[in-house]
Amino acid sequence: MAGSKRMGGPHWRRVLATLGNGDARTAYAQIVLGAAPGDVLPDVKEQRRERAITGLLESGLVERLVSGDLVTWWRPRPSSVSCWPSTAPAAADRPGQVYAAGPD
Repeated sequence: MAGSKRMGGPHWRRVLATLGNGDARTAYAQIVLGAAPGDVLPDVKEQRRERAITGLLESGLVERLVSGDLVTWWRPRPSSVSCWPSTAPAAADRPGQVYAAGPD
């Protein structure tokens, strides 16, 4: 069963082991943000780049489409990439939660 996908997605141990590698972590972030395959880890030697991408593929965090594009099951909405929400929810919407003020 090692390396196989489960019904609920990738096995958590494989995911943690893969994301423990700095190159794989950086590559995953770039893929999630929509980088083209050739733009993933551009400043890293090809062997390290391929090892990081292979780890992501084997862990199930990333899939390669027929077109060659690398995709994840989770894609951020353009507004979710920002560090700060555009508007903080009203206190009445989320009782008991505190929101930090943005840089506005």
